[in-house]
Amino acid sequence: MNIMLDFDDVLIVPQFSDINSRSEVKLKTEISGKWGAKIKGVPIIAANMDGVGTFSMNESLSSYDVFTAITKHVTEEQWMDYLIKNLSNSVIDQIMDKAFISIGMSGQELEKAVNLSKFLTVNSEINLETPKIVIDVANGYMNSFYDFISRVREAIPNAFIMAGTVVTPEAVERVILSGADLARVGIGTGAVCTTRRVAGVGFPQFSALQECVPAADAVGGGVQSDGGCVFPGDFSKALGIGAQMVMAGSVFAGHDESECEIVNGKVLFYGMSSREAQKKHNSVKSYRASEGRVVEIPYKGLVKHTIEEIFGGIRSTCAYIGAKNVSEMYSKTNFIRVNNQLNRSLENYTIK
Repeated sequence: MNIMLDFDDVLIVPQFSDINSRSEVKLKTEISGKWGAKIKGVPIIAANMDGVGTFSMNESLSSYDVFTAITKHVTEEQWMDYLIKNLSNSVIDQIMDKAFISIGMSGQELEKAVNLSKFLTVNSEINLETPKIVIDVANGYMNSFYDFISRVREAIPNAFIMAGTVVTPEAVERVILSGADLARVGIGTGAVCTTRRVAGVGFPQFSALQECVPAADAVGGGVQSDGGCVFPGDFSKALGIGAQMVMAGSVFAGHDESECEIVNGKVLFYGMSSREAQKKHNSVKSYRASEGRVVEIPYKGLVKHTIEEIFGGIRSTCAYIGAKNVSEMYSKTNFIRVNNQLNRSLENYTIK
């Protein structure tokens, strides 16, 4: 049995570089997949979770060319109300250019994606030629999941589609060949996910990416890393091992844009398979266990501070390895396995 690794288990090795300033590094890039659609932006996306995948989050992050996956529990009616209300907004094109429509695996959800895609594509005020879709399924190993990806591709042929989640090369290939541009890779990686404890199922994120990226590339698609990022350096590690996009949840939770109540400087945050989420979205079933937890996290203020810190970390990585942009990171990143990546001797004395 091979030892599999997480982000904590590896470090990036510095290389000789011609970059003299982090300001020289370009973070915006073009992301393409199997089926012809292309999108442009910084390859980071806020997860489609309560308190993360909100319209407010998308408005703020889009100004940094960062994407947001709006939670699938936003109904078609709520989407339309938001879009119609903001048609006169001079930056609505930029805002919606970075928003992904998240859907579950049902005919009603497919209809939502089709109707919203048509509105965004043909409306006189919002002319977005490439609808962006996230097919969000916790268990990407159901045979019906792959049939559903094909249905979405057939119904919205011009869409940029991400689908998952999976963690093995065979599943990644099948996701992409079924109609997705990027396969979402990551099971049990999230800070508020307990799937690994409850179901005993998962895969360390770094090794999952290491195995899945070549498989995706072999069939003309790509990988979106889903979860596991705690520090800015983790985003660099995901990009360096070959992920075309990196999704994060807890990193973006607890901000003004989370649209959550702040109580005594704390914000409630929970996994989307937790009992809290099941109760909120009327999905409690006697045969279904909770695979997420509920936590109180410190209120973090505006998300601009968090995204600027992440940007700074990625630029620093690129300067260390000689990558002028994020597209070069995969070819210029070398990893080593480590036993301990941090000096923790003063950890208990940290004041901020």
